[in-house]
Amino acid sequence: KADYWIFGGIFRPVRLEILPKSHIKRVAIDADAGGNFVSDVSLEAAGKGQLIQVEIYDKDGKMVGSFDSGITPGSGKIRIRGKLEDPQQWNPEFPHLYTATFTLTDPAGGALHRISEKTGFRTVEVRAQDDRHNSIILSADV
Repeated sequence: KADYWIFGGIFRPVRLEILPKSHIKRVAIDADAGGNFVSDVSLEAAGKGQLIQVEIYDKDGKMVGSFDSGITPGSGKIRIRGKLEDPQQWNPEFPHLYTATFTLTDPAGGALHRISEKTGFRTVEVRAQDDRHNSIILSADV
């Protein structure tokens, strides 16, 4: 006298993703308060003449910056650098986010793969002199 639940199939959301042979695997973004934008882009099967283009859009969808970099065939990672003039700073009270759209293009100019990431421009630093005032000293009597 038990309650048996017999289910067939998958009972959770499943997403299949089909990527082209040459594609963007992942990106890492470093956007500081001065407007400097640096991104490491990991690629799969990069080909001759391909290009990575980054377009940065504000919250209204207006493009505020565009950078690109050529790809060395067979390279697994490239670094793209650029600078935005006077970006809105990200902070907890006003989280200004930008959308960075990365596009892998072929030599003919057609888009092979495109991904987008949200990012904010912010710099956080800890200086040596700040440590004296904020440190907690723990001691133990042995």
